[in-house]
Order: sequence, then C-alpha cells, then structure tokens
Amino acid sequence: MECQVLIDKITERIKTTYARQLSYAGRLHVIVAVLFSIHSFWRSVFILPQRVVKEVDKKCREYLWGTTRDRKKVALIAWDKICVPKKYGGLNIKGCGNWNVASVGKLIWQLALKEDSL
Repeated sequence: MECQVLIDKITERIKTTYARQLSYAGRLHVIVAVLFSIHSFWRSVFILPQRVVKEVDKKCREYLWGTTRDRKKVALIAWDKICVPKKYGGLNIKGCGNWNVASVGKLIWQLALKEDSL
C-alpha cells in the first residue's frame, strides 16, 4: 500500500500560509484538529505501516516546534512528554503510534465479532 499520499496531505496542510504564522498553542490546535483528523480517516480504513506512523509523528513534531527545511529548531520538550495527559503535565496529544495500535485492535475486534464482514 502506498501511503505517500497521506504524508503529502499532512505536509500540504502544514505549509499553508496561515499555519506557519501561528503561535505554539495555535500550532498545537492545528495538529490535534486538522492533522490527526486526516490521519484518523486513513487509519480507520487501512492498517498503516510503522514507517508511515513515524513519519506522520515526525511531521507533527517539526511543525509544532517550527522546524523548516531551511532551519532546524531544537524541541523544547520531548514528544513523549507532550503525549502525556494534561493532569500529568503533558499537552494531551495522542501520538499516531498509540492510535494505530488502537485502530488495528478495533479492526481485529470487528473481524472477530462479524464473521461476514470480510
């Protein structure tokens, strides 16, 4: 399965003019609302390879911290710390890796309960 289209769609949304001029909070909201919704649609239909999941997480990380092709910015907080719930000090982002495991489990559950679903 070719998933380059997913990565291209996410990259296209990141490179829009309004998205580059947002604050950290605005970029965080774009990640949660827009980028993960694109990923959510794809993962509900396909089982995504680990390479694609890591690439989507990388694009979201780079977008949050403002890294571009021309300049590399240092992350202020590790991505693993950001993906922790707010009550434990994180920003409540659910990483693509966790969502991918959950969606694969959901697909397996649906196959187990409905024998005629294939």
